[in-house]
Amino acid sequence: MTTVPQRIPELLDWAEVHGDVWNTAPASIGLTAPQVAAFKSKAQTARASVVNQDAANQAKLAATVTARSDVSALRSGAADLVAIIKGFAENSANPAAVYALAQIPPPAPPAPLGPPGTPFEPVVSLRGDGAVILKWKCNNPANAGGTVYEVSRRIGGSGAFGYIGVTGTREFVDETLPAGADGVTYQIVGVRSTSRGNAAQFNVNFGIGGPGLVGGAATVTQVKLAA
Repeated sequence: MTTVPQRIPELLDWAEVHGDVWNTAPASIGLTAPQVAAFKSKAQTARASVVNQDAANQAKLAATVTARSDVSALRSGAADLVAIIKGFAENSANPAAVYALAQIPPPAPPAPLGPPGTPFEPVVSLRGDGAVILKWKCNNPANAGGTVYEVSRRIGGSGAFGYIGVTGTREFVDETLPAGADGVTYQIVGVRSTSRGNAAQFNVNFGIGGPGLVGGAATVTQVKLAA
């Protein structure tokens, strides 16, 4: 068991108590009065230093909180003024001159939107009247509205694709497919006013009797096209 405490609060209390005890009759315990006096002085000095340290830590904590609050207020104030300057500049005859006078950079020009994405993960189903319902997924650039999908069709394994319609959703219903067709390939291209995406081709194979029979089955696979 350690006689002298290790933790600072306990050590300070222990030293103050024992300094008074030892000072009663130092010679009776092998000490001298000057030794005890020096020890009591050390205890007083240590106590004062710890009190000052605690006060400094509290002051530092308070100063940190105050500094963070002041910096936050400064950042908000700066953002408010910059917003006012930008609004003034955009409504002025020469925005660039306003930004130059304020010594803040003008807004970067908007990045051009990429082309529409390529359709993928097709899903096909048949309506009772033989119409083919084709759905797909497509990842388009963020904030790129107005994308439509042009749908073309080719019956059989070869030949040219013929345009059959356009849709503003990721779904198309083909109501003009001839009955009895064993298979068909759909080509879908995402289109926006300024650009076109890469085409995707989906092979659809029908069960017995083709799409014209109620209850017929269909499967769809995506064609891997060259880049």
